[in-house]
Amino acid sequence: EVDKQIRKIVVQLEEVEGKIEEVEAEISRLDAKFANPDEGDAANPDYAFFSKYQELKDDLNVFMKRWEDLSLELEELKAKRNL
Repeated sequence: EVDKQIRKIVVQLEEVEGKIEEVEAEISRLDAKFANPDEGDAANPDYAFFSKYQELKDDLNVFMKRWEDLSLELEELKAKRNL
């Protein structure tokens, strides 16, 4: 039973890690656009640009918290299994 829960948590962790990577890549892309204002939208950043950026940062925080929670749960289950 514990092994089944561990596998489930591992799958969830992998999914969250994938989402974190996606969001970080998008944030990096927007950072690069903003750092090089000669490129399109970044030459004149508007509310939508900053709104999208903040949304991504918020999403990243949510995914990081989820990753933390799952990691702690995984460690607890592993400790429980080893009793």
